[in-house]
Amino acid sequence: MNNSPIYWNKAKKQLMKKDKVMKKLIKKYKPTLIVEFEHYQFMRVKDGGTCDDLAKLIKDMGYNIFYLEYEYPSDHICIHDDNLKEFNEQFGNYILPHTERNDVNDNISFTNKKIKLDYKE
Repeated sequence: MNNSPIYWNKAKKQLMKKDKVMKKLIKKYKPTLIVEFEHYQFMRVKDGGTCDDLAKLIKDMGYNIFYLEYEYPSDHICIHDDNLKEFNEQFGNYILPHTERNDVNDNISFTNKKIKLDYKE
């Protein structure tokens, strides 16, 4: 299912311009990022990359990736190195080793830490 929507090439050009601005803002402010990694979403777009490509980009910007373990295995929280100490102080009791592979994103290849959430609606 690698058929790109007809608007994708035009959108991709616009996104590439905005990517440069976003990278500058992320580098300057180092926000906490919530990112969804899912193979299926990358497969929908021709030349869309992979979950590993996105993880590498995030790590290259100085971020640590934590798998958020709850109902659906695609959400991750990304914490910049400069904010990691404070994050560990606040959430260290919830951070555990991540050792199980999943088919949604094979995230074991790009993170070895997870945050165990006891989320109930």
